[in-house]
Amino acid sequence: MKRKVAVASFIAALLLLGTQLVSLAVANPIVHLPYITIKSDGTVEPETPFIEQDGNVYTLTSDLVRSYAIKIECSNIIFDGGGHIIDGSLNGYGYSNRGLNVEGVTNVTVKNVEAKGFIDSDVSINYATNSTFLRLKAASYYLRNSNFTTIAESNISSDDSLSFQQLIMLYSNNNIIMGNDIVSLYLDFGYNNTFVKNNFLIGYFSVNGGNFWDDGSLGNYWSGYDGVDVNGDGVGDTPHLINANDQDRFPLMNLWDPVIPYDTVPPLISILSPENKICNESSVPLIFSIIEPASSMSYSLDGRDNITVTGNSTISDLSNGLHNVTVYVKDMCGNVGASETVSFTVEVPFPAAPVTATSVAIVAVVGVGLLVYFKKRKH
Repeated sequence: MKRKVAVASFIAALLLLGTQLVSLAVANPIVHLPYITIKSDGTVEPETPFIEQDGNVYTLTSDLVRSYAIKIECSNIIFDGGGHIIDGSLNGYGYSNRGLNVEGVTNVTVKNVEAKGFIDSDVSINYATNSTFLRLKAASYYLRNSNFTTIAESNISSDDSLSFQQLIMLYSNNNIIMGNDIVSLYLDFGYNNTFVKNNFLIGYFSVNGGNFWDDGSLGNYWSGYDGVDVNGDGVGDTPHLINANDQDRFPLMNLWDPVIPYDTVPPLISILSPENKICNESSVPLIFSIIEPASSMSYSLDGRDNITVTGNSTISDLSNGLHNVTVYVKDMCGNVGASETVSFTVEVPFPAAPVTATSVAIVAVVGVGLLVYFKKRKH
């Protein structure tokens, strides 16, 4: 009896869902925008003032708001969106086609454009090889059956998009995904893809194994990473585990920004010599330690101008008296750190005056004179 009730409830739920979908479809009819297509022979169809061609460079000249979507079928070209928007938003719903559709191409560069408000996907890349997609903004981004392709400096997210914010990669291998903001990622049947310097602001995450998540020194930023960075170089001290087969060995502690270095922490410097004590020599060794690679090193003696060094050094020709030294180090990301200022005293003993042969002779002569004088007095 309970099973019959459960089945009946399930059927009722399906009927209710079907009714809601029909109502939604009636209120928001599924429609397509016409495409402006850059065809495989390089022609633009239909002829339009919205695309300017200069050789193999095609430039979008204005925003396309509920007027056209873009399809690219031509290889060996550059499509420059000029910072414009392809907007498919419609009555709180959206047009059912793809905003920017790249299909079956080789050696294509697409850059500087935003696509939003499309039901299928804002950006769709199918069967693309050796191509580059640079500085795109889209909530839904599909990469299907595409190899040796780069997606870089793109924002795969949106505040007002109707689509789920995600990068979906299917049957795509040997691609580079670098320097992007990614809300969520779904990767299936894709191998040897490299992900580096991305900001994974994860809402949903699913991947198969066999991909790379760092370049040997830098990885990605992960919103869920809870590791620590003891040496302050901007890279986590423990890997970020992605699945049983993959890990990011060098997770970033801060959001990646190509303008702002990933490491914003000045290097830590410890002076081992000189120490705060009296030195009996006019030269003292300058020995210090740092815990990350340096691009430049210098020291200041007694507050004077910095002197560049390549590592541990010697401070020479010191006068007697009180001195102080501070070491400065710039790391590979341009952060400058300063050590504590160490004070020390130089006390080189003054040498005794030498006794010369002339001085001895004078003493001897004076002695003989005194002896003669005393003998005369005796007589």
